[in-house]
Amino acid sequence: MAATLAVGVTAAVTSRPVWTAASVPPGADIRHVATLTEDQDRGWPDGYLGGTADGVVFESIGEITPVVGSMPTGTGVTRCMQLLPPQAWEPSGEEGSVWGGYGGCSVEPFSVTATFVVGPEAPSALRERFVEGTRLQFVAGDAVIEVFSADAPTAEATN
Repeated sequence: MAATLAVGVTAAVTSRPVWTAASVPPGADIRHVATLTEDQDRGWPDGYLGGTADGVVFESIGEITPVVGSMPTGTGVTRCMQLLPPQAWEPSGEEGSVWGGYGGCSVEPFSVTATFVVGPEAPSALRERFVEGTRLQFVAGDAVIEVFSADAPTAEATN
């Protein structure tokens, strides 16, 4: 009995739970693939979203860099995440012109998430790590971004 309890507590403490307000189909294989921390060597992209006082730039995964910041909206704090390509830091001002537009916003107390499907327009480094059709979800936590992946639904994968 004690061994069973110890295994259960260890699994609960060491596992990375996936919390979502959306339903997940039975049998969906969702995997934790990375924990991204703040990239203290990289500044906020010049002119991007007009800047943000509390903006945080995170480590990249497959040339995709999550940035998170707040924006004033009525009575709550709205946090937004944008997934940016390397071009967002180029002085030409072409951020997001090659790949981008994926992001999301949330009001407290909900976590900010961004979810998308890896497609042919994704950076090559991302497509080298994840096959086309892979679903990726970025979830903002306490000073980290957790990255999860799931394969394409079976019906879609066979089309």
